[in-house]
Amino acid sequence: MNKMNKPVVIIGGGTGGLAMALFLEKADIKSEVFEQAPAFTKAGASYLVHAKGVHVISELGLEDELTQVSHPLTEYRLKDSDGSDMLDSDALRVDPSSDDSFIYIARHELVNILYEETKRKGITVHFSKKLTNLEQTKDSVTAYFDDGTEYEGDLLIGADGIHSRTRELIFPHEYLRYNNKWAVFGMASEGDLEEASMFLEQEHISSYFKDNFNFTISKHHPTAEERLSWIFIELQDRKKPKSELEYKPVDEFKQDLADRFKDFKEPISELIQNSGTFFPTNVFNIGSLERFSKGRVALIGDALQTTDPLSGLGASLSLEDALYLAKMIRDHVDHEDAFYYYEYDRKDSVRKIHDKTLEMEQSISKDLDHFIDSTGEDQLKSILLDLPKVYWK
Repeated sequence: MNKMNKPVVIIGGGTGGLAMALFLEKADIKSEVFEQAPAFTKAGASYLVHAKGVHVISELGLEDELTQVSHPLTEYRLKDSDGSDMLDSDALRVDPSSDDSFIYIARHELVNILYEETKRKGITVHFSKKLTNLEQTKDSVTAYFDDGTEYEGDLLIGADGIHSRTRELIFPHEYLRYNNKWAVFGMASEGDLEEASMFLEQEHISSYFKDNFNFTISKHHPTAEERLSWIFIELQDRKKPKSELEYKPVDEFKQDLADRFKDFKEPISELIQNSGTFFPTNVFNIGSLERFSKGRVALIGDALQTTDPLSGLGASLSLEDALYLAKMIRDHVDHEDAFYYYEYDRKDSVRKIHDKTLEMEQSISKDLDHFIDSTGEDQLKSILLDLPKVYWK
C-alpha cells in the first residue's frame, strides 16, 4: 500500500476530481481538492453516462443517490425528419435489470452527489483556487494559486477539464485543436414546452439525423421542472467565430437554429425556442497525449483525453480514470509505477473508443443510408455495449 507523507493535491472539482478524492479516501490516502469556481452552481448542461460510468458510481456506493436525480435509458432511437425510426436494432436497447444501464443526468446533479459524499467523508474542497503555476522536487509538488496561496503535496492530479492549466504547465507544447464541429447544449422546463411537451412523455433517447447535423433529446431527471435536455451537433470544417456563437444574441440564435427544423414533423423548433439553458460552443480536442503524467503530476478526464460528444463517453471515462489511477496509487509503493501502469493499462482502451467514435462519425457523414442499412448496428454496439468496465478490487 502506498504511504503518503503529504496529501494528494487534486486540481479541479468536477466529476473526475471529486471521484478521484473519494477513491483515494477508500484507499486511506488523504487528498484535498482545489476548485477555481467560488462555489458549485447549476451551470452547465447534461450528458449521457454510459454503463461504464454508472458502474464507477456504484463502486462508490452512490447508485441510489444517482437513481434519484437521473433518467434511466433503456432504448436509443435514430429518427429521420418525419420522426420515423431509421434503425431497428437490439444494439439500441438495454435490459433495465442488467448491469449495462445508461442514464442521462444534469452535470450539476452528478457533481452534487459526489460533493456531498466528500463532505460526509471529511474531504476538504477549496473554492476560488485558480492554479497559476506548479513546482516539482524529488519528494513533492507545490501548487500556486492566483490568490497568492500555495499548497504542497506528494502528488498532483490535474482534473481541470479541457482547458486544463495543469496540462499547460507540464506539457506546454500541447494545444487544443478544433474538432470540425460545433454544438449547442440546451435544457428546457416543463412549463415552457407547449407543443414540445410531447418529448416529456418519451422514456427513450432520440437522435435525429439530417445532412451534416444531428439533434439528440432526452429527459435527465425524473421530477425536476427543468428536466428535458438536448444537444445539436453540426459538422463544419472551419470553426465558427465568436460573433456567431457566444456573442450572438440568444433570441436570434434560437430562431436561426429553430428554423433548421421547421420541416421536421416533431416540434423540435418549439423545444429550441422555449429552452431556458442555451449554450453554444465550438468543439475542441487535445488529441492523443503520448504521456499521461510528468514527474509527480498526472492528468485525468478531459484534461487528458477529450472525447467527442457523439460518443457520450466523456463523463464515464473521467470517472474511470479517477478509479483506476487511485487504484494504481493504492497498489504501488512508488508513484512512478502507479503512473506507469495507469498509462499502460488505459491508453490503448481509450484510444480504441476514440477510433470507434471517429469511424462511426465518418460513416454517418459520408453515407447515412449505408450506415443505417449495413454498418450502423455493429458500430453502435461496439460503442454502447461492448466496452469492458473497470473495477476497484
